[in-house]
Parts: sequence; C-alpha cells; structure tokens
Amino acid sequence: MKRVGAPVGATIVHQYYPGFIDLPAPSPYLIASDDVSGLVRVMGHVRPLIITDFDNELVRRRLGPIEFQIDLRKAISKVGCESISSELKGNEGRSGLALAIEKDIAGRVFYNDLFTSLQFHWEVSNVENAAELLPYRLLLKKFIGTYRFVNPDTRVAVSADILAPNPIRVGAYMYSQSELHMTYQERLLRTKPRALRVSTASYGRAARALQDHDGDTDLLQARGQTVAGYLANGFGLSENLMEIERLADVALSEGRTRSAVVEAMSVFEAGLIAARNREPGMPKKANPRNENWQFLMDSVLPKLLDLYQGDKAQWIREGNGVLEIRHCIVHRNHIPSKEEAARVLAFIRHMFSILEVPDDFKGNWRRRSPA
Repeated sequence: MKRVGAPVGATIVHQYYPGFIDLPAPSPYLIASDDVSGLVRVMGHVRPLIITDFDNELVRRRLGPIEFQIDLRKAISKVGCESISSELKGNEGRSGLALAIEKDIAGRVFYNDLFTSLQFHWEVSNVENAAELLPYRLLLKKFIGTYRFVNPDTRVAVSADILAPNPIRVGAYMYSQSELHMTYQERLLRTKPRALRVSTASYGRAARALQDHDGDTDLLQARGQTVAGYLANGFGLSENLMEIERLADVALSEGRTRSAVVEAMSVFEAGLIAARNREPGMPKKANPRNENWQFLMDSVLPKLLDLYQGDKAQWIREGNGVLEIRHCIVHRNHIPSKEEAARVLAFIRHMFSILEVPDDFKGNWRRRSPA
C-alpha cells in the first residue's frame, strides 16, 4: 500500500493470535510490499486461564434509572476440593498442569489456552486515517502466511475468525519533529502505543448462548420423535454425507465458501463414480481419464436416478446449475456467495441421500423394484 503524503504518526493494533508462533519474543518484522507496508512485533506468548462454568452467566445489575453494571451471577471461586486434574508433557518438552475438572455434574472446567501477543504498526498521513484498519488485516495475512510458508507449523491456524471472541485494541503514536527527519524504518521501530482501546471484536462463540429452539412446540416434538426413530432403527450417516455436513460448517459458519464448494464437488465426483461402479450396466468410458464432469452429469447421474422413484428432471437441471457454479470458481476465479455455496451443498446432500441412505429412512426416492 503506497503511503500518501507526509506521515504524521502511526496506528498501532494489538492482537492475541490463537496458537504458538514459534519466533523470538520480543522481535520486530518490517513488511514492505506493493499493497501494504508496516511493522509486526511479536511481543510474547501468553497462556490465559479459561474457565467453563456451566452454572453461571453474565448479568446486568441496575444501579440507577439508566445505569447498569455488568456482573457475574455467581462469583468465580477457586477450584473445588472434589476435582480431578491432569499434568501433561508437550511435544516440545514443556510440562505442567493442563486441566482441572470439578466432579459435580455442573462442575467447572479449568484449562490454560495459548496465544501469541502481536502488535501491528503502520504510518498514517492524517489523524482521520488512524481509524482505518485495512492495513492491519493485510499485515496479519502477510505475516501469518509468510510464517507458515517458512515454517510449516500447523500449531498456528490460518484462521478465518481469529477475533472470536478476542478483540483487537487500537492506539496511535504521533511523531515528534525529530522523528519526522528519521528514515521510515527508524521511525516505525520507535513507535509504541500510549494507550490502547477496544476497537473491533467478533462475537463468534459468544453469540451461541443466544441460540434457542427453532420452531413451535409441535415441530420440536416431531423432530425429536424423528431423531429417536432413526437412532432406534440403526441409522448411520455415510462418510460422504458426514463430509458434506462438515463442509457446510466451513462454508456457512467459517465463511470459506470457495474451499468448501471445490472440496464438496470433489467428494461428489468420487461418490458418483463409486455409486456408478456398484451398479451393473452403467455408462463408462474406455479411458477413465475421459470421464469429465459433463459426462458424469449428462450420462451417469440420470442413469443412477432412474433406479429410484422420483422426478429426476428437476434435479438434472439443478445439477447443471451447480456445475456452472463449480466451473466459475475453477476457471474464472469466482468467489461464491453463501447462497451459492448453500445451493451446491444442498444439491450434493440430496444426491447422496438418494444414493446412500437406506429406503427405510426415505420419504420418497425409494429404490425401484427390479423389472
């Protein structure tokens, strides 16, 4: 990102990044590229205590007509005497108390998590620009991407939701007249926040507490009865359907729609070929390498659906629409919307439900009787 105008100071963002970034601390890393320039500091590694208290909650206590205090329903006390604990040793040699669980059914769970404390610094040419956080996201992406390339360390996730539920804190540093005469690198290395305020947070897991029953009481009871009937009669989800459910999480919860759609179509391709190979008399090419997507959708899928009781025409049309989304992603670098990803996943889920779920658990699309 090219700097516009003379700098007046720098914006500084602090972030606790999940995982152990295996670099010296403290240590600075200057970043210079066409789209962004700045500094990332590895400040240190922290192991905060995480408490899961099943019998507690956040509450608002009224102090006055318009005044409230955020509090806990119950104070957090020390670990109870009736508890179990584990002391573990990590792959790198560190050992210590890792977990404590109180024995009661609502007993709390205590453990230490792991984060790397990072600061991001970049210059601004006016005070108004100090609130713009696009450089932070670019610096973070470059820093984590470069670290993972140089050191393929899966302890550090390239995460889509690193803020959940950890906020970023933002501050500013204004240059003195003497600092303005220094080089860019000298100036940036001198910057440090005088104060940091909470700026951006992702609700992430914290918002899950607002989830509730979906639908009225009758629908809830019917859902429970259906699940009970399936489980009591031996239902088990196929590996392909389980994978599609996982990819739905990737697309719709994590927002990684492109990865989810491409992977889901690969799972569907393998599953379609496997279903074809289980049935005699199905279309095949002499050379399997010539069995492209169009052949699978135009020749193989219709023949497979002919084995079941259902209207295949609408699903063949839907399959061609889904295939077009896949082609746009692969050949035109298209980033699918969540709606497009949901459409692809719903189609594949329905096809696997036809091809892999036993008839006892189908409302329709049952297997036709042999002629």
